[in-house]
Amino acid sequence: MNGTQVPIGVKIIAVLYCTFSFCFLILGKIFFDTAIEEGRMDEEMTKIFGLKKPIVPYTVQYLVTGAIVIGLGVLGFCAGVDLWRRKARGRVTIIILTFFVMILIIVRFIIDAVRKELSGADIISIPILIISTIIVCYLMFNENVRKAFSAKNLNLEAKEKVNVAELIMRILGLK
Repeated sequence: MNGTQVPIGVKIIAVLYCTFSFCFLILGKIFFDTAIEEGRMDEEMTKIFGLKKPIVPYTVQYLVTGAIVIGLGVLGFCAGVDLWRRKARGRVTIIILTFFVMILIIVRFIIDAVRKELSGADIISIPILIISTIIVCYLMFNENVRKAFSAKNLNLEAKEKVNVAELIMRILGLK
């Protein structure tokens, strides 16, 4: 494989990230819709039962969570597209995001171990942790991936684009 091709594993990871990021965008939309509905319910419950409103209303909690989830979805989608296009920032962003997911899962396992309880989310988290570990190791340590994203190969590609631009300008008689 020469340095200008993107390894197939990188393309698969890029598609996975774009797909999961799209799901995050939908989930963020659900949080926003829930916040709107929760706001209506808060007002009705306060009027009907005379209840006090919580210090931080559920509406605000859902809005903040939705904004964070949408932000992560946009970031993940951009990183997936950059990875597909062989941009070094996409590779670094996906490594960082995936490593962050791994840390959150491990912390959750520790908390559940201290509480001595197992939830359904833990069963789902185990394959996610395994897949995340594979992704991080592949993007960091695979020789073909490292060659494809090396500064030398990325600079060569940029120089080739400049040469194509010069060729077009010569054909058009602008240079």
